[in-house]
Amino acid sequence: MLCQRCYKKTATVGITQIVNNEQKELHLCESCAQEMGFEQAVSNLPQIFTGLMMEILKFKEKENQLPVRHAESGRCPVCGSSWSDFKRTGLFGCDNCYLTFKNKVKDVLISIQGTAKHIGQRPRKAGRIDSEENLTFLEHALQDAVAKEEFEKAAEYRDRIRSLKKKSQQSV
Repeated sequence: MLCQRCYKKTATVGITQIVNNEQKELHLCESCAQEMGFEQAVSNLPQIFTGLMMEILKFKEKENQLPVRHAESGRCPVCGSSWSDFKRTGLFGCDNCYLTFKNKVKDVLISIQGTAKHIGQRPRKAGRIDSEENLTFLEHALQDAVAKEEFEKAAEYRDRIRSLKKKSQQSV
């Protein structure tokens, strides 16, 4: 897609603006985005996110009244980073830190977005539903049907669940 400002270069920056419930999209090349001042806003996103995470961590610690030594309950065996290092900088030392501090990260994610499971948006043209998500939906539907004593529906859901599980085992 060409830049919607200069119509010469390939658009690499996408900007979405919502005004009065109407979504407008603008696709710009890097130089036009710089000229319009958008690159500075994008380059500040990591600092904004880090600041937000640190504020949430401070709030959660006060809310739970956790002693400071509780936050220092372990260090990453690979890089030696601690949870308090993460709270101070907003950055982990290595990818193993995610495993080391898994439960604490999960608590933070739940406090931010209500769940620790990431469910991203799908492109509008994508019609296929992820089989794992479909399986979860069917399992909940099965439980509801059993609770409502709708056993014919429950049997249909059970069969569809078995079929999905069988397909996933075959693909592995």
